[in-house]
Amino acid sequence: MGEQRKLTTIMAVDVAGYSLAVETDESAAAEAVGRLRAAIEAIVAPLAGRIFSSAGDGFMIELPTASAGVAATLNLLAAPEAPPVRIGLHLGEVIVADNGDLLGHGVNVAARLQQMAEPGTALVSQAVQAQIHSARVKLAPLGKVQLDKMHDRIDVFALAPDRKRSFRRVFWRRTRRALVALLAIGVLGVGGYAAWRAIGPQPAAETPRLAVLRFETLGETEPYFTETLADELIAHASRMEGLDVIARASSFSLEGARATPQAAAAELNATLVLTGSARRLGDRVRVTAQLAEAPSGRQVWANQFERSVDEIYVLQGEIAARVAVAAGLRADARSARRVDPRAYELYVRGREASLSDHQAAAALYEQAVALDPEFAAAWAHLAESSLRAAWRRWAVAPPNTAMDPSWLTPALSAAERAIALDAGAPLPYQVKERAFFYLGQWADSLEAAERAAERGGGSATAHASLGYVRRATTIARRGAERDPLNAAWWSALGSYCLFDRDLPCAVEAEERYHRLTPNEAPYYLVLALHRAGRSEHALELTRRQERAWQEWFEATPPIDMQLLRAMIGEGEAPNSAELIARAGRVDELVVVFAALNRGEDVAQVLPRWTAAARPSIMFLYDYRLAPMRARPQFWDLMEREGIAQVWRETGVWPDFCERERTVCEAHLGS
Repeated sequence: MGEQRKLTTIMAVDVAGYSLAVETDESAAAEAVGRLRAAIEAIVAPLAGRIFSSAGDGFMIELPTASAGVAATLNLLAAPEAPPVRIGLHLGEVIVADNGDLLGHGVNVAARLQQMAEPGTALVSQAVQAQIHSARVKLAPLGKVQLDKMHDRIDVFALAPDRKRSFRRVFWRRTRRALVALLAIGVLGVGGYAAWRAIGPQPAAETPRLAVLRFETLGETEPYFTETLADELIAHASRMEGLDVIARASSFSLEGARATPQAAAAELNATLVLTGSARRLGDRVRVTAQLAEAPSGRQVWANQFERSVDEIYVLQGEIAARVAVAAGLRADARSARRVDPRAYELYVRGREASLSDHQAAAALYEQAVALDPEFAAAWAHLAESSLRAAWRRWAVAPPNTAMDPSWLTPALSAAERAIALDAGAPLPYQVKERAFFYLGQWADSLEAAERAAERGGGSATAHASLGYVRRATTIARRGAERDPLNAAWWSALGSYCLFDRDLPCAVEAEERYHRLTPNEAPYYLVLALHRAGRSEHALELTRRQERAWQEWFEATPPIDMQLLRAMIGEGEAPNSAELIARAGRVDELVVVFAALNRGEDVAQVLPRWTAAARPSIMFLYDYRLAPMRARPQFWDLMEREGIAQVWRETGVWPDFCERERTVCEAHLGS
């Protein structure tokens, strides 16, 4: 409650190749770290900077401005006395510890950027780039990337003195974009209770469509308290029959001048907008809420509420019910129990922590349920954070390492407890869907996905992984409708439509994705355009990407540019051996070979398949890989994974069997 926060620039630095250097000559490596410290101190002191933390070869530096951070970065990269380094630079909010150390999300982002940088280069966040207006500083856009242990994907920019670096780590993360996005739209990306209602037909025009915007934080109220309040109002409103509720990711993206009924109508197709404010008054909370029509802005209803914190869920249900009545609907608010105020405080702190540190969030949720064992939402979010922590643990494991089932036990246990307390919430079913997916328990994953969908949540991952691509497309289309500013849904929809040869859908979805992520290399848009017969447009996008690369780096376009040209038949792709050497992971190879229509190469890597590659299994159902699916390697994999058994036992065959019936009958029976 009394913690000190501030906005500052964080520079994370480490020595490139330090581990190998220690093995080779420990004394020389230690001496190099000493030289690095001296160089850092000499560079940052005139810029009012300081080293606030160090460990081994790593240093965390604070600088007062983004421009000071860029200046220090360039000076350090060019310092002849310093060993080769990797640098991450970010401008963000941090927590100031009593000992002067800095903690929090801003520090974590800088550290993750540093881990992705190539030796002798720096990666810079968009928050820093937006503050740099000097023509002498060249920051090259590298697109959006998913940072380890981070909730959101961020735009990343390159800073390299010689401007001729490959930034291979960033490339492979971008190439796996669809893989991440297909997972992100479920538990790993939604991050709230129900953000949309059950999948079904397009809503009728007269169906009220509500956007809940971020609430204003008043007084000394913590922003995370207010954000959690508005987020859970979305969950309560989503349970109102006849009310179409826009997802959090899209509605919360309308900030500042865009937080208006007019913008909500134009960008979200909303007909109603709920805004408000919250102020904590000791153990009580005062909430003001206003409901307005969109786009006119005419006020429909407004009220002020004051309740004790232990009645927060009662209050949220009351506000949601009043919104429904004001929209001309029957209020069907479920009864809500009181919650221990101490547990609720831990819970909202956990919601904030979950944006950057899932293990810390899980620890806070565990404390919350220890104080209030009947706190269903805390159990549900404990399950989610435990799952995310397991996923991050797996993501940083050595290549081709399978998910350890024991990592998922806490998530599944918490999910079962949450369901026992509130069987109507979708989040714990979403957790089960994803956990069973990682474990290869396909039937259980599909069952959990259907249960989540019935309650207004879930994702299409289980369906797509079993080859039910059209059902996955329906789910993704509905998700994109409810969450139109969330790029992950458009990415997923574009991929599913591409797999199923619905090329107009694929092009439209990929174009929407590209508009939402303009700095992202348009790999899948190029591919969709080319397959749809719009090769000139695909080639122009490719040339534009090449010109941008040459402008920034004054160098020959790297492997990702070669892949773009190869996808549309305008050049030779790297040979299979080179791609295998660059990727290393089977899932990366499957994605790239599938995009290049190299079915034979896909088949050749399938014997190397491990459970670690499971997230990319849906790429094997691309319609152009039909010859590969006639090979024994494909069916051997389906048997090993247990997918063929699900097809046989349920009698529901994958969609590709409609076109490849003879092959399917040979392996699944007639």
